[in-house]
Amino acid sequence: ITTDEEGDWTAKFTQEEVAGGEYEEEVTVTLTNGGGTTTSTDTLVLDTVASVTIDTSIVETNGEINLVEESDGFALTGTVEAGSTVTVTFGDVTYDAVVTGSEWSLAVDAGVIVQGEYDLNSSVDAIDAHGNTASTSGTVAIDTITSLTLDDSVGGEDGVVNAVEHSGGIE
Repeated sequence: ITTDEEGDWTAKFTQEEVAGGEYEEEVTVTLTNGGGTTTSTDTLVLDTVASVTIDTSIVETNGEINLVEESDGFALTGTVEAGSTVTVTFGDVTYDAVVTGSEWSLAVDAGVIVQGEYDLNSSVDAIDAHGNTASTSGTVAIDTITSLTLDDSVGGEDGVVNAVEHSGGIE
């Protein structure tokens, strides 16, 4: 313990002496000098951790976004410590999520993601009320492309179904 000229004192502890985590610890300080002894007690609040999750498996109920689902937007969700702020980044753009209690959500408007067949990688960053940070990531399958082919060879070589071909049924 060190004391300066004004009588203010400082006690410095190492990480090994004070465990990290989230907890409260009662601290008692006793001062003894020529005038006697006095004791003061207070509570030290420690918070050295933060957490955040993303649940991509429930995006559009199956973790995949098709063209119809993308056309009305979609949501990303997860959990976080209450009082945190959350940002979500995908497609080189960062969005502020809405935090309610210990859950966060991001409503993504239609037309935001690129059409195609690919994995949309999202990174999620959280800062809790005490300045601790946490990060996670998740992937959502994007499949907004549909293709259809028609085999019209059942109409014979000329592409027309005649009476003989019709009597055999058309597939």
